[in-house]
Amino acid sequence: MPLRTALRTAWVACAFCSLCVAAEAAREPDASDLPACLAKLRKGARDEMVSLPDFDRLTRGVRWQDKSIEHLNSQPETMLTWQQYLDRILTPSRVDRGRDIFVEWRRSAASIAERYGSDANVIVAIWGIESDFGSRMGSFPVLDSWATLACYRPTPLRTRNFYGALRLLASDRVPVDGFTGSWSGAFGLTQFIPTSYESYAADGDGDGRVDLYNSVPDAMASAARHLAGRTHWTRGLPAAIEVAIPAKLVGELAAASDDERWVKAARPLVDWARLNVTTVDGQPLSSLDIPSSSDAGALDSGRTRTNLPAQQQLSGTDELQPLHEVRGRRFRTGQSGARADRLHGGQPA
Repeated sequence: MPLRTALRTAWVACAFCSLCVAAEAAREPDASDLPACLAKLRKGARDEMVSLPDFDRLTRGVRWQDKSIEHLNSQPETMLTWQQYLDRILTPSRVDRGRDIFVEWRRSAASIAERYGSDANVIVAIWGIESDFGSRMGSFPVLDSWATLACYRPTPLRTRNFYGALRLLASDRVPVDGFTGSWSGAFGLTQFIPTSYESYAADGDGDGRVDLYNSVPDAMASAARHLAGRTHWTRGLPAAIEVAIPAKLVGELAAASDDERWVKAARPLVDWARLNVTTVDGQPLSSLDIPSSSDAGALDSGRTRTNLPAQQQLSGTDELQPLHEVRGRRFRTGQSGARADRLHGGQPA
């Protein structure tokens, strides 16, 4: 073979191999990768307080959930503005139903709110937003969802909750045959993820166990305890205030944050006021019936892939986590605040 031809052949072969390697590197994980991923996760089981016999027994029937991946890549929270999302979720019929349910459960919710320092209307609103008062708790196997998410696009949150789901199953804290929930692995009336269940699940009806599927008091108590312990909820304050933030300040806050939407900059309202932040209708923050010393973080909740006009809020829940991990959860917290207002007959801002 002539040298020139041989070199050309070798170059083509090398280029082809490079393309193959690049294609393999770019390929997203799928069901065929699940066995190898589970084998890798098995190595860390004992460090996560999961015995190897339990790991093998509980993962034997795990199946890849294509629908979880589809939902992950098309979350409405990434495509809609805050107001569009509220309009979709808080329909008049759902609000009316929520008011009726709030009347029914007001006494229990008030007692639980008093115990944990939360607000009764917010607790009931979370129940409504998360599962439409139990009518939409999801049918995805929770363990399968977390296994799929942890193997498709691994993050510490997903890996921790995969092991958390195993721990709940191994300890019989959740039903083996009925451990179902959303595509994202949240379950029960208030859609807890496994690690949140481990940290904040509460026995609200006093029967000695926590059942987030069938016990409304348990679900409300768990939500209230979660608010108090995780988000540093301040009783009587709104979940969020829609505000107008000067464009220069938005840029400065975003530049100081490691996330494109959440700005981790909790500070007293009086400080925001000094920075020329006003209510969305231009009124000074001092006009609000909120102590000026109350801390609030800032959220740009309107910047989406569709480049629709941005909106800003000040959030009274000062635990602002990276949006890429909890985008849906943060939206639903805000929805719950809006719904809570409407349970009292108020209107959205």
